[in-house]
Formats: sequence, structure tokens, C-alpha cells
Amino acid sequence: MRISPKNLIMKAKQILEDSAKKNMIQWNQGAFSRTHPRLYKTIIEAINQALIIDSVVGQSEKLCGTCTDFNLQNKMFVCKKCGKQHKTISA
Repeated sequence: MRISPKNLIMKAKQILEDSAKKNMIQWNQGAFSRTHPRLYKTIIEAINQALIIDSVVGQSEKLCGTCTDFNLQNKMFVCKKCGKQHKTISA
């Protein structure tokens, strides 16, 4: 399932919010984004990349149920069982 850029950012912010609330004594995402803009942007971008990779891997698996070997840098993956090479679907 393709995730829209807007939904991707909203999901990343929610993941950060949930994690920070569990691990920090005091947390305010709005204040953090203003006081640490580069760090905040870096965290959101890292979460987005993880979500995109998860989305690409999930979509690629739909092409061949036995595919487990992924090379996301080249946007290709090879099924270990059938030996076929497939293009990944960009998210």
C-alpha cells in the first residue's frame, strides 16, 4: 500500500510522539521542533526512511511470496527460491 507524503510525515510524527512519551519524563513535540529544528528534522526523516523501506519491502513481497533477499539500493530484489529478479515498487 502506497503511503502519501503527508500521511508519511503524520505517521512519523505520531511514532516519535508515542516513543518520546514512553521514554522521556517531559515531552512537547512542538517545543522540541522549535528548539532543536535540525535534530527534529533528522529524526522525522529517519522514521520516514524506515517507513518507506517497510512499505517497499512489503509491496515487493506481494510480487513473489517467497522473496526474501532485497537490494534496495539498486531497487531490485532476488527471490531465493524461484531465482527471479524483481524491481521494487517505490513508495
